Amino acid sequence: MTKISIIIPVFTGHENLKCLLPAINQQTLRPCEIVIVDSCPHTEVQELIDNIHIEIPINYHREDKRAFPGKARNIGVSIAKHEYIAFLDCRTIPSDNWLQHYSQLIKENDASMIKGSFTVLANNKFQWYLRTALYGESAHESVPGMLMKKRLFESTGGFDEDLRMAEDLEWLQRLRRDQIKIISVATPFLKYDGLPESLFIACQKHFESGYYTSLVKENAKNLLFSIFLFATILIIPRWNFYLIGWDSSPFFIPHVTKIFFLIVSSLLLIWRLIYALTPRVLPDNLFVSAVKLTILGILTLSVYNWNASMALWVEDAVLYIPHITKIYVGLLIGSVFIYRGIIRPMINNTTYEKLLPMNWLLVGMVGLAVDIAKIPGIMFGVIAGRVKELARSHNTVKKQDR
Repeated sequence: MTKISIIIPVFTGHENLKCLLPAINQQTLRPCEIVIVDSCPHTEVQELIDNIHIEIPINYHREDKRAFPGKARNIGVSIAKHEYIAFLDCRTIPSDNWLQHYSQLIKENDASMIKGSFTVLANNKFQWYLRTALYGESAHESVPGMLMKKRLFESTGGFDEDLRMAEDLEWLQRLRRDQIKIISVATPFLKYDGLPESLFIACQKHFESGYYTSLVKENAKNLLFSIFLFATILIIPRWNFYLIGWDSSPFFIPHVTKIFFLIVSSLLLIWRLIYALTPRVLPDNLFVSAVKLTILGILTLSVYNWNASMALWVEDAVLYIPHITKIYVGLLIGSVFIYRGIIRPMINNTTYEKLLPMNWLLVGMVGLAVDIAKIPGIMFGVIAGRVKELARSHNTVKKQDR
């Protein structure tokens, strides 16, 4: 029989243990122990454990100071007594056959680990809008729900204990670099019940998520270059106008706008050609997003200057388009709402009957709001990440000099 220890870090959402612990107790393959690492600023978790009656032994550990999820999981693994470990958090409720199914898959595939898979619950109208915008009704992979050998986890070095969020992304990146085989499951065996209940809290959470995710994502290093690329769109086309005595200045560049747009367009075409000739789709990372933003910036500037450059503001000219800027902005906003409110949710298995006639509009507004909230978090995270890298490099050089 597979002997399993379940690790549960607790800081917030401790009241969900009232549902989670009985759900674990009902597993068709019961774990041998539940390890709870509690860093809450109160004693309610201890009191709850003392008053709940389940047949599985609970190994309770108390941390005096707050432990982020990564640190709490590391502590839990160090305490765990059995060959296999499984991760849960307070808000992920497993189905009864979760451990049974996962342990069978590990044996059948001769693997050491298998990812968790969950769907998201919505308990009120706002949560439904948020779930539809971000997750839909599709299954999503996660560290909560994961089952793996304890020895393998220890060989990875564990989670980064200093990260409040995205420690799982950073850990999985290391696993991919080490080419460790991970099994994925299409069928979700867990339900996540912890969506924010207001738009403000959702935006705050996604701001923090953007910050911590950008600290660990490898492609976040490209964001500063991406920002620079977008900034040049605003500066370079008007380069000559910023020069004093521009036509006689040594810094004057003839046809600078044409040259710049030609270079940018060539880079975009080359980038797209590379991925067209390789057996993979264009990756969804920050650099690609910035390239798309660059294209949008070029298009926006072209529209803004259309009547001035193409029609010389002559309203009777063939190429003059009345209210072109307003039309463009309207089409742009309409496209965003259609994508966020209809296309993306349907990709995530939400039926159009649930979106029409008006729900798609509110879904789009919620999705757009959390996306906008995430952007400054990403910016701060990238800058903070680079500062930390420079500080680490400086400290390393100082130690070597000694």
